[in-house]
Order: sequence, then structure tokens, then C-alpha cells
Amino acid sequence: MARLLRTLGIALGLPGAAYYGKVGYDVHLASQEADRIDSQREAESTAATHAQSKLEREIAHLASLEEKLERLDKASHFDLNKWDVQISEAKARLDRLVKDREVAAQQSAQLLEDMDDARGRRTSLEAQKAKHEENLKDVAVKDIAEWLWKAPFGLLAHDAGNPRLFEYGNQMALELFETDFEELAGTPSTRSADNEVEVMVVQADRSQALAAALEKGYITGYSGWRRSFQGTRFLIKDAILFNVMSPTGEVIGQAAQLNGWEKEGAETSEVQGH
Repeated sequence: MARLLRTLGIALGLPGAAYYGKVGYDVHLASQEADRIDSQREAESTAATHAQSKLEREIAHLASLEEKLERLDKASHFDLNKWDVQISEAKARLDRLVKDREVAAQQSAQLLEDMDDARGRRTSLEAQKAKHEENLKDVAVKDIAEWLWKAPFGLLAHDAGNPRLFEYGNQMALELFETDFEELAGTPSTRSADNEVEVMVVQADRSQALAAALEKGYITGYSGWRRSFQGTRFLIKDAILFNVMSPTGEVIGQAAQLNGWEKEGAETSEVQGH
């Protein structure tokens, strides 16, 4: 009973209880305080653990964000550099296009000028042709043939066949090729070369020149080595090749006006008056 009363007294804080167990009461209070402090520390420790865990998560999240930002920054710089390169290339292309346009405009202007010149020359040539045709109306064919035969230049003509056959040569051309009209007429034009290699070379050379003459109507300044019917080699200089036309405008052959030549091992001979 006394123990029960003492316990109740301690619990109720009665003055009489101190007499029976002040030390025990103090120990009890200290124990309660210690328990409270332990509980508080435990709670604080738990809270600190949670806070530390949260902080670590936040730090990890922040590190992840920083890594993403760094990647974005690198990607951004890469994209910017890429765009800079593309912009520079586009500007360069634009500059080239502008220059090409300027060149095209200049070429177009030059072409128009050339076309005007060509029209002018054509008009002039047509006028000259008409004048010549008018002048020739009253000239007998015999007189024309005699003038061509004695012309102050060599004149050769062949047909448009394959192979091309000589049809005409005036007096000066026959002397140069060391032949006569009967031998020349009907002879392939490749007779000016006396072996297969020269035939191929001469034929290729003449084919290019004749093709150019056929397309344009004539060419000037033609030069090339030839061989006479007697084997004498000579260099034709400054010849004019031109198409021979029928009255209906059809190309029926081509002719060459020989204005100068140089025989192998001899001095240059130039014909005047052409």
C-alpha cells in the first residue's frame, strides 16, 4: 500500500511524495526528458534523412538538367554553325547566279548585236547577189566560162557525191595540179593524196572544212597540204571554200578558190586580183 501511495504521489507531484522518492522522481523526470529528446532526435534524424534524400534527388535532377542544357547548347551551336554554312553557301550561289545573269545579259546583248550585224551583212550580200545576177543577165555563158577559165586565181569544183568527183578546174588550177581537164574531170578529189595514210588525213581534213562550208555557205582562210597529179607537194594558203548551188537553192557541190600556195622546197606564190 505504501508503495502504491508513493507511486501515486510521485505521479501526482504531491509534496509528500518527495519525502518518499525525490531521487526516483528526478530520475523519472530525467528519463522522460531523455526519452523526449531521443524521440525528438529520432524525428529530426528522420527528417534530416528525408531532407538529405530529397536534396540528393534535387542535386541529381539538377545535374540531369545541366547535362540536358549542355547537350542542347552543343546542339544549338552545331545547328547555328550548320545554318551559317548553309547561309554562306546560299549567298555564294546567289552571287554566282547574279554574275551568271550579268554574263548572260552581256552575251544576249552581244548576240543581238551580232544578229543585227548578220542581218546587215545578209542584206548587203543579197543586194550584191541581186546586182551580180542582174549584171550577168546580159552576159553570155561563153563569156562567163572564158572569164572563169582565165581568172587570176585557181578554181576547182567537185560534186556532192560520195566519193566526191572533180567536175571543173580552171587554167591556173590545172597548172598547179599538173594535169588537164580530161584527166581531172570525174577523178575523186582524194587524188590529191598519193597513199592511203594521206588519203585518210586529207579526206578527214577536207571533210571538216567542207562540212563547215556546207553549214555556213563558205569558209575563208583555209590551208592544207596537197599533191599534184605528178606527185609535187604544195601547201594551199588562204583558200575560200564555198557551196555550189542549183537555181532552186540545192547544194549540188562545193568549190575552192585558190589564192596562194607554196610548193615544197620553193618560194611562196600568191595570186593577186581575187
